[in-house]
Amino acid sequence: TTASFTTTGTYVLRLTATDGALSATDNVSIVVRPANTAPVVNAGRDLTNTLPSQVTLRGTVTDDGLPNPPAATTVTWSKVSGPGTVSFGNVNVTNTWASFSTSGSYVLRLTATDGTLSASDDVIILVQTTNTAPVVNAGRDLTNTLSSQVTLQGTVTDDGLPNPPAATTVTWSKVS
Repeated sequence: TTASFTTTGTYVLRLTATDGALSATDNVSIVVRPANTAPVVNAGRDLTNTLPSQVTLRGTVTDDGLPNPPAATTVTWSKVSGPGTVSFGNVNVTNTWASFSTSGSYVLRLTATDGTLSASDDVIILVQTTNTAPVVNAGRDLTNTLSSQVTLQGTVTDDGLPNPPAATTVTWSKVS
């Protein structure tokens, strides 16, 4: 026959046989342990960073201690996507740093395994370039006659930062 259990613990089951006049018994102990579950992984909160600095990754991993005997829970950071390369301080610890070769949106993954089951979680890192001042060119110097208009042909180029970008404003003023 079979037996199933709904709660962990130690159970003692008895088998009894009788021939009508005499009977005999024997006991068996059954230890019911919880089922192994995958580690619980959290890669931390999404971050925004500005080149060329690095970000601190703060992941967490918890495990149920199974299978028994427990294998050491191992962790690994990896790049899932992004436009450039990622360098990690130590890919095998939950708290480490990462630096990026170029700006863009990166997805990094923290994976943990207990020797049998694995789980992972992703974090998004938005890497921006450093905000620089707009590039302003007032145009070429001009000569004009009194009482006539002059057309000013200035140009302004902006890098779109900070993010979200504020509207770039332009103002002409008399200096001298």
